[in-house]
Amino acid sequence: MWLLNRLGLAWAGCAVALLSRVTTASEPRCFPPGFLFGSATASYQVEGAWKEDDHTLSIWDDFCREQPGVECGNVADDFYYRYADDIKLMVERGCSPSVSPWRGRA
Repeated sequence: MWLLNRLGLAWAGCAVALLSRVTTASEPRCFPPGFLFGSATASYQVEGAWKEDDHTLSIWDDFCREQPGVECGNVADDFYYRYADDIKLMVERGCSPSVSPWRGRA
């Protein structure tokens, strides 16, 4: 569970894809040669560090601060500070990560 929390939905999505495939005894449990897995996540779900650098509040940041009981992403998976270790873990497990510093702001 620790690894899933650290790497966020990207790893969880891969795990679900691998574990949810139903097979029979006569059906092989492998993927064809050259098959590529992909993963993705959103910065709000993993980044944290909501007050660092030039980060500005998002609509969700405003909403969760106004609504009692709504969780916000102030820390999230803390990828902002732990990205080097997280990328190292992904590479060790066979992923070729591509990190983009782009933040989707209007």
